[in-house]
Amino acid sequence: MLKVYYAKCIDSNFIKEKNIDSNVFMEKLVKLGKIHHERYKKIQKISNIEEKCRSLSAGLLVSYALAVEDISVKDVQIKYQKNNKPYLENSNIFYNISHTQKYVAVVISDCESGIDVETARKRWKDNPKSLERLSKKILSLSERQQFDNICNEEKTAYFTKIWTKKESYVKATGEGITFNLSEIDTNDMECFFTEQIDADTYLSVCCFENINNLKKVIKKQLKLEEAYKDA
Repeated sequence: MLKVYYAKCIDSNFIKEKNIDSNVFMEKLVKLGKIHHERYKKIQKISNIEEKCRSLSAGLLVSYALAVEDISVKDVQIKYQKNNKPYLENSNIFYNISHTQKYVAVVISDCESGIDVETARKRWKDNPKSLERLSKKILSLSERQQFDNICNEEKTAYFTKIWTKKESYVKATGEGITFNLSEIDTNDMECFFTEQIDADTYLSVCCFENINNLKKVIKKQLKLEEAYKDA
C-alpha cells in the first residue's frame, strides 16, 4: 500500500481576519481528532503565523490520510526516531511529511518511505551562476551531464526534480543529509515517483519495496473554515 496526498497550505489570513486565539483553536482540533496532540505541541513552539499554518496544514492532512485507513489520530502514539523521523508506535503503517510555503504533502505506506515537495526557488531562476555552483555539490556525475546538456530555461526545473528525489531518498532511509548528496545517483535507482503539481512545484516519493504500486496522487483541499466551524 502506497498513497500520496497533497494540498495547498492553509492561508494565515483566515486566522488573522477572525482574530482567532490559535492555541485555543488547536486544543479544540486535538479534542475533535483533527490533529494529533504531538502536532499541537509542535505548533505551540512556532511564533510565526505563516509557519503555524503550514504545520497545522501538515497535521490536518496526516489526520485525513490516516482516517482513510480507518485510523484515528486520537488512538495512535507518534514517536520519533533518532533522526527525528516520526512513526506510529505499534503500527504497520508508516508516514512521512513535507511542505513548502505553498503546499503540504503526505505519503502513507506499509513500508518505510520518504516524500519531498519543493517549489523552484526564485534565486535559482534569477541567478544561473548560483544554480550552477549548487549543482556541482548536489548532482551526481550522470545527473550533472544531463544538467549540462539541457537549455538554461529547463535547468531550474530539472534541478528541482532531482532535489526532491534526493530529499525523499534520505527521508526514506532515515539517514537525513548526513553525507554528500552527489553520491546519490537517482538515474541508477528505480525507487522514485515524481509529479509536477503546479507550474514550478514538484513532488517526489521514494519507496524501496512497492513504488510501482503508487497509482494515484490525491489532491486534497484543506478548509480551515470547516475545521473552525466544527471547533
